[in-house]
Amino acid sequence: MAILYTSVATTTVQNTTTETSLLGTPLVMPADSLAPKSTLRFTMWGDYETIAVPGTLRIRFTVTNGGGTTTILDSGARTLPALGTGHNFELAIHYTQRTAAGGSADARAAGHVDLWTSETAAEPWELPIFTSGSTTTTVENTYDITAQFSTADVTNNINNIITVIEIVTGAYRSRWRWR
Repeated sequence: MAILYTSVATTTVQNTTTETSLLGTPLVMPADSLAPKSTLRFTMWGDYETIAVPGTLRIRFTVTNGGGTTTILDSGARTLPALGTGHNFELAIHYTQRTAAGGSADARAAGHVDLWTSETAAEPWELPIFTSGSTTTTVENTYDITAQFSTADVTNNINNIITVIEIVTGAYRSRWRWR
């Protein structure tokens, strides 16, 4: 296991209906950088608030390359209760490249988001398993996790406070970088 990135700089999505990065700076992987059976693990901890007009929240995990953007995992638009401030969340995503680098990759992914609705209860959001991929490993790939509210309101926000990105299996062939 190798940690690629860790951050304690807060990234906030607030008062917007535009899909916005929770990573702040997406992870950029050079062409042919993941070996077969490599797994990237994205873990995020933070807080959120919904007060006046919560609407819905949608979380997505995407991969962008020369062929465009592919949504790998999507929570769908989930209705939020009006909870107030200071509620925690945890997000975990595993993304595995199953076939050799150097061409179209067969990929699998799974994830979940836990939104704490009280001191003792969490509402788990399973992110549907991505069972086949058309990601291309011969070009640079950019990985991102985004949030999108249905209602723009100053009281609707989600704050990514801690991020850890790791390679948990396989090998990494090249140097990564952040944009």
